[in-house]
Amino acid sequence: MFVVQYRKIFFALSIILMAISIAAMFYYGFNFGIDFRGGTISQVSYKGERPLQAEVQEDLTKLGF
Repeated sequence: MFVVQYRKIFFALSIILMAISIAAMFYYGFNFGIDFRGGTISQVSYKGERPLQAEVQEDLTKLGF
């Protein structure tokens, strides 16, 4: 009965929270993952020390990436 008795307050609270959520969607936008943008993710693992970034980029260029 508490919720029914104060339903106008709960409706107002729901509308305020929905408005804040919609405003946040427009303000911050969405961060779409690779599944929505298309493309691929390549993961690389190293044995021992990690090479320099320039070396990795050079090797990837040689491979056509």
